[in-house]
Amino acid sequence: MLVPLTRAGRSRNIAMSQSSPRRCVRALTLAFLASTALPAAALAQSAAAPVAELPVISVTEGQRGSLTVLSPREAWEELQLLPGGVSLVTADEWAGTPATTIKDMLDYVPGVFAQPKWGEDTRLSIRGSGISRNSHLRGILLFQDGVPLSFTDGGGDFQEIDPTAYQYVEVFKGSNGFQFGANTLGGAINFVTPTGRSTPGIGVRVDAGSFDFYRLQANVGGSNGALDGYITGSYLSQGGFRDHSSGTNMRGSANFGWQMNDRIETRFYFNATDVQQDIPGAVSKTVALNSPKSANPTNVLLDYERNVQAIRVANKTAFILADTTKLEVGAYYNNKSLVHPIFQVLDYGYEDYGAFGRVVDERTIGGFANRLVVGVNYGTGTVDAQRYTSVFGNSGALVYASTDEATNWNLYAEDNLYLTPAFSLVAGMQFVNASLGRIAYLGTVSGGNDYQMFLPKGGFVWELAPSAQLYGNVSRSGEAPTFSELTNFAVGDIANLKAQTGTTVEMGSRGQTPTFSWDVSLYRSWIDNELQCQDTGVLLGLSCT
Repeated sequence: MLVPLTRAGRSRNIAMSQSSPRRCVRALTLAFLASTALPAAALAQSAAAPVAELPVISVTEGQRGSLTVLSPREAWEELQLLPGGVSLVTADEWAGTPATTIKDMLDYVPGVFAQPKWGEDTRLSIRGSGISRNSHLRGILLFQDGVPLSFTDGGGDFQEIDPTAYQYVEVFKGSNGFQFGANTLGGAINFVTPTGRSTPGIGVRVDAGSFDFYRLQANVGGSNGALDGYITGSYLSQGGFRDHSSGTNMRGSANFGWQMNDRIETRFYFNATDVQQDIPGAVSKTVALNSPKSANPTNVLLDYERNVQAIRVANKTAFILADTTKLEVGAYYNNKSLVHPIFQVLDYGYEDYGAFGRVVDERTIGGFANRLVVGVNYGTGTVDAQRYTSVFGNSGALVYASTDEATNWNLYAEDNLYLTPAFSLVAGMQFVNASLGRIAYLGTVSGGNDYQMFLPKGGFVWELAPSAQLYGNVSRSGEAPTFSELTNFAVGDIANLKAQTGTTVEMGSRGQTPTFSWDVSLYRSWIDNELQCQDTGVLLGLSCT
């Protein structure tokens, strides 16, 4: 059975870093959340010269519960093969926090900036990626168990992420997300779910706190022969510290696995979200210091909110083709409704679907250990966008309508060649093809653009000792603009927007001693055609060009 690459005769003891029609969408969301309690009863039953080589390791069901979802230890071993900054944070690290935002999950990960705004929304940047954004996400790709979570145009959101629903999170900074096909400046984040084999039994969590905060979360997991399943659901309500910052959310997620034999496993994923959130908005420094609970008066007058209903289904199937080769394939579908009263009432419907394939081959070639990862991602999606004048938060006259379409596919490969048992050279490449198009109906212009990027990478990993590594890499990054670059209160043609590209140099070290651990990276990025947002001070401070 395929296992993460290690060098013969070496043991590992590296600690993990310190640091988860639109009315139909809502109806399906509520139905899914209500159904999470139904399967509980069923699940509860349940010797030569030191030449680099790939050791054969037998893995029992107790040691490895799933072919589709790695254990934290297995995932950490794979991260050590990458020539740059990576982190792994287990749920134990954020279990003692409120566990409501991305900041709770990633607060102590080096190079990650996570700043809560209101409710569960967070401003996130890795190594300066998307730093101009104070809404939505750009420059970082999101995954769940290696299945894409981000929108097809490259954007993303966090309100659908429930920290109580994940067993660990992997952070791939910069080009270190190549093995998932991530090509952005910031890299990738992979949220990994528990399975019925890794987390059997029933769990309940109750939280209560100041400002009318309370949450109820419950989960159940178990396995029966070749089948396993895990279901979790939560309800959260809070009044918020600031005025006009109250909100409620319901989230549910489930995954069900079928291990047909010891070489084939398929896993189905289901997620549902219903979020209703007031937005307090930005205030001046003087107001923030002297009246910190105050909301922006315009936000109160126009009843700014962000309300999301979403459902998602996905599949991931793993095949062990040989003792040295593993194939992963899958597909996903997302349907999301956003009703967002701000200076106008935004009524957006999102639909995304895609597929992916990934091969990992580990073998000895000419006496040298080698690990090759090759994959392809394909996604396509549409945004049905409508905007209305705001009548104190209610929809008035229609002033904007368009259908936005995006298609994105990329090919990627990354190879580790071990010249010695302790030193490997890493080479990678990606080819990215992204297409954006808009059909205008009212208040905008039609247009489109295609972007093609070839992104190479080279680096090394040097194991100085069993628990200490030195690494370095040089890489290219590239990201096409998202629809938010155009629709974020700017007027223009998609064809005028160029892709942001960059070159990054990185060197660092990670490891541990019996008394402490470290994770240090030095990097520098040179950016061309940086996607920026300049506040012109017009239109209630929201005009962005």
